[in-house]
Amino acid sequence: MRTNSDTSELGTAFRRADEPIDPAFTAADIVIAEALRADRGLWRRSGRGAVTVLHAPSADWCEPFAAAWRASALNDSAPERRRNRWVTDTTRHDEVATKPLTRAAREDAEQAEAIQKSVRLGYGVLAVSQDPDLCLPRYLLAAADDCVRLRAPDVADLHLIASRVTGGTCPPLRRPREPLSPAHLRLAVRPQQGPGDYVRRVLEMTAADRPEPVEPRVPPPGLDGLHGMAEAVAWGRAAARDLRAYAAGNLAWSEVDRGALLSGPTGTGKTTFAKRFASECGVPLIATSYSEWSSAGNEGHSGELMICLRKSFAEARKRSPCVLFIDELDSIPTRGATKRDNEWWVMVVNGLLAEMDGIETREGVIILGASNFADRVDPAIRRSGRLDRVIRVDLPDRSAMEAILLGYLDGALAPADVAFASGRGLGASGADAERWCRGARRRARQEGRAMTATDLLEEIGGGDTRSPERRLRIAYHEAGHALSISLRRPGALSGISIRQSGMMGGATGWTYFASEGDTPETINGLLRDILAGRAAEEVVYGAAGAGCGGPASSDLAQATLIAASAELAWGLGEALCWRGDPEPGTLPHMLAMHRDVAERVELRLRTTLAEARDLLILHRRGLDALAAAVAEQETLSGEEAALVIAGVRGPATGVVDHRMRANKSKSAMHEDSP
Repeated sequence: MRTNSDTSELGTAFRRADEPIDPAFTAADIVIAEALRADRGLWRRSGRGAVTVLHAPSADWCEPFAAAWRASALNDSAPERRRNRWVTDTTRHDEVATKPLTRAAREDAEQAEAIQKSVRLGYGVLAVSQDPDLCLPRYLLAAADDCVRLRAPDVADLHLIASRVTGGTCPPLRRPREPLSPAHLRLAVRPQQGPGDYVRRVLEMTAADRPEPVEPRVPPPGLDGLHGMAEAVAWGRAAARDLRAYAAGNLAWSEVDRGALLSGPTGTGKTTFAKRFASECGVPLIATSYSEWSSAGNEGHSGELMICLRKSFAEARKRSPCVLFIDELDSIPTRGATKRDNEWWVMVVNGLLAEMDGIETREGVIILGASNFADRVDPAIRRSGRLDRVIRVDLPDRSAMEAILLGYLDGALAPADVAFASGRGLGASGADAERWCRGARRRARQEGRAMTATDLLEEIGGGDTRSPERRLRIAYHEAGHALSISLRRPGALSGISIRQSGMMGGATGWTYFASEGDTPETINGLLRDILAGRAAEEVVYGAAGAGCGGPASSDLAQATLIAASAELAWGLGEALCWRGDPEPGTLPHMLAMHRDVAERVELRLRTTLAEARDLLILHRRGLDALAAAVAEQETLSGEEAALVIAGVRGPATGVVDHRMRANKSKSAMHEDSP
């Protein structure tokens, strides 16, 4: 009869006479025998239909530990165990318990019913998981007679494993304890093998799989040296002071900001800010994203995604105080915004909301979200107590670009050269600046000399394969935007650039964003600014190019979205009733459903386009001068653009009849549509 002090011979429990011993099951049995010796009552409690939970060290050890535990029960000849229906009905036991329960199983009502029936009929239930709190049903954890945490088999067990697998004798190894994996133990087996050869192979594979030693990293600096994001830095310093005071016990958590949403174009430093903010707070940074949640486990399975989401928050709570950074928040659309897969997005948003301020508190966890488009993030995520502060992080202006370049160059160029280069780099991001500096160093290094300003300027202007004609057309397009903005709101223009960056051929920046508090006049003025690029092409070339439209970020798409929002959601059109808040994904459907609204949106766009065209005709000299300057210099700051406009600005030479222009534009716009 086997007692709880025995070490089981698992090699004979689940194999035929001609089948070799599985070293992974053997290793698991050694660990289980150790656990049984440490708790003598565990062996007794595990019989008679008990509910037992095994906490495996990792997912790949779940199966070996489940099999080893069953073998321990099956090998015992005690009468009460032979009469235990859990032991005799191994098929039912296998179906219910021995598989590591996944996130999908957690929500599986069919499996829940099977588990309850097994307990009611007196069968034993065995659940094995690498993370029981996240992966196993709560009711099963509450019903467990024992929850046993098992260590990973390690090098100290290798002499016992080798002796059983090979049948030889192997002395204990004098080596540091290091975890072993089932794969290594199984792949090291060879026919007619001695214990020494087996041990050598396992150790070689373990060493080859061991990650390279990482030198201690200097923690990133705090918020000092972050340029072009003054609002974010100011908020970050204040929040860091509060979090440090909370950690020291000098401030209640209710007095600390719970989080913020960083919004802005790609490459503006949102991720860098999160790292620096955590360093400023002196707490860990836990980074995650929707992509990470959706790629875990079975792709496309809601249970797998939700448990990965919960795991991110569970880790943050465990390491509190800390900063939890959630990237790509605009990947999760607003609930109800899409007809397709709406149930999926409702589940994701609700799960995220439950973790942010559900039953389980997140005290000590500041959440930072990042999004390219803040208005696409579900309003419930942005409400008070969640990510209620939206901080805009824009492309750097000239002074910020100069400071960023100085930081990356670290004294390699004279400040005057950097100042000149910063003007050429307007319209680009901080990530672009880092790439330029890296490329300039590489040029100099490959030629065995010191870096020069020419190296940096060639990196900034390199890669542009457009013809001079194409560059000039783009310059006119951006000059149209810039001139309209400067005339309507002097001082609002921050810069104009025709620098090629990915799919973007040019950019114009200004300090103004539409909001629901705008009047019909300001909305129409914003539409004129957005459509002025198209208007400039029509004035100069007689027709607009396809670059005015295209993706959701294009001028035409943005103008249509704003005009539709004015009609459907903001109450700034003919109808007062609210018909929904349009988004890029829902806008085509909403316009198709409301033909009257589509006609009013079309009329508003044509009218404001005609007004923009008239404005540029009236100030044609300024348009030509601004386009020529930006085509030559590639980038202009807002101040430089204002000087160019002022240098050619003169009194109006005539008055344009807007009604006549609007009527003329109706057929022309249709014909010129790409």
